Amino acid sequence: KCDEEQIQSQQTNEYYYENIATDSGLACCDIWNTIAVSFNSNAKWDENNIRLIKKTINKDAKITKDIVQIKHASEKSHLYSHKDFFNDLQKNNKQKITIRNFWENKEVNFPNKIKFCPEVKEQIQGMDKAVFDGAIGILRDVETERKKITDYNWSPESKTVNQNSQLKKYRMFTVEEEKTFIENHIKSLPNKCRIYFLEQGDKIYIGYIGKHLPLE
Repeated sequence: KCDEEQIQSQQTNEYYYENIATDSGLACCDIWNTIAVSFNSNAKWDENNIRLIKKTINKDAKITKDIVQIKHASEKSHLYSHKDFFNDLQKNNKQKITIRNFWENKEVNFPNKIKFCPEVKEQIQGMDKAVFDGAIGILRDVETERKKITDYNWSPESKTVNQNSQLKKYRMFTVEEEKTFIENHIKSLPNKCRIYFLEQGDKIYIGYIGKHLPLE
């Protein structure tokens, strides 16, 4: 799973440490939103955050550049500085979000940013647990603003889909009681599953979680 996600992310993102391209563990920590741990073998590793430059190519083939701070630890004191991160992880684990209780508790677990289209209720029934847990992990990170949804490996649909009315029908979901075409999708799930999303103002609507929708 991790290797696949890393490969997919590298198709649209490049990371640079000290102006040198890298696809090392530091880059992976941004992809997976985790902490890098290293030996304190050099003064430069005696930091609780490591600065990377992240270049991303968007759907218009334009490159944007952002600075990302990677959580890092080479000393015990560095771990203490990330206590908020660990507290959030513990809180998420205590919530015990499952397929069975997800729908009735969605407003409690996602009160601010993430909104689910009604179609999602049926989509998750019988879903593979690894896919469900992966999707919830991503969406909780976005909900709690640890990550932006565009930090994940995502893309819009191809021209083939956009110009085919039948294929577009598969991607029509109910946003505020109105059927809406949603084409942007995250690819960072097991078994090549997808999360289709629509950013609208300060909300992100999730239209679909599951296997890749038909392409023909």
